[in-house]
Amino acid sequence: MKILAVTLKNLNSLRGTWNIDLTHNDYVSNGIFAVTGRTGAGKTTIFDAVCLALYAQTPRLGRIEGRKNEIMSKHTNDCGAKVKFEADGKIYVCEWTQERIYGKFQTKHSVSLNGVPINDSQKQRETISLITQITGMDFKRFVQA
Repeated sequence: MKILAVTLKNLNSLRGTWNIDLTHNDYVSNGIFAVTGRTGAGKTTIFDAVCLALYAQTPRLGRIEGRKNEIMSKHTNDCGAKVKFEADGKIYVCEWTQERIYGKFQTKHSVSLNGVPINDSQKQRETISLITQITGMDFKRFVQA
């Protein structure tokens, strides 16, 4: 599995939409990079976004579901994470979003192959199962890697 891009919206201190294109020449030509910054700058949030997009949970907060969402930026009503990745020569996009409507959270979690959805975005378990099959890693193994 190779992560190609990460997009996140309204997660923790990173309000608004943020895009990281890991196929950009600055990342590819240097071969290695580090995520650095001061406390509270959003370093861990980037990794949270990857975990959310793929597995609908983070190592710090567990599953983000139900009536509680501690990862959504304050004073916002929606948040999300999207990861574009390559596995076995195929390009996948996995996306997790959550929206607060009348105090309740509505979550969508989907995966697509070459732009074509391969699951029902209302069934998180199905998406997580597909990601585990595609990557060969469940959440615990992914976090360890």
